[in-house]
Amino acid sequence: MATTAMLLVGGAAVTAAAEAPGQDETLAAAVFTAPTSISQNMAWTSGNGSTLLRLQEDGHLVLYYQGQPTYSYAGTWSKGSVAAFQEDGNFVVYDANGAAVFNGDGACINSGQSPIWNQAETMRLTDDGRHQFLNARGQVLCEFPL
Repeated sequence: MATTAMLLVGGAAVTAAAEAPGQDETLAAAVFTAPTSISQNMAWTSGNGSTLLRLQEDGHLVLYYQGQPTYSYAGTWSKGSVAAFQEDGNFVVYDANGAAVFNGDGACINSGQSPIWNQAETMRLTDDGRHQFLNARGQVLCEFPL
């Protein structure tokens, strides 16, 4: 049975519904729109916090699921200063000098998935450990781990 609540968010009424435990198997997700970025020692998290995309203090961008590292973003260790989901749809990690050390579009294409540059509208972290990029229709273009 669904539980419904009326919330007041920024002066606007929002209706939220949640299924009773065991009633709905749909996973929650945190959805981010561009532009959004994090710097060292910061993270994006999924809806229930089980998935974390963290730019560590050492500059390494790592995807964690249930506290365990599941994916390491190539080229970022000791170099990453800012991770950004950009307005052009690309996901890039930059070093302290502004040079790209990881290009999400290239990683997606090299793994046989769809490009995200000029196509991704949102970035999503799912509660089952995935980092995804979606187009305007909500279709997954690319996801990590690859």
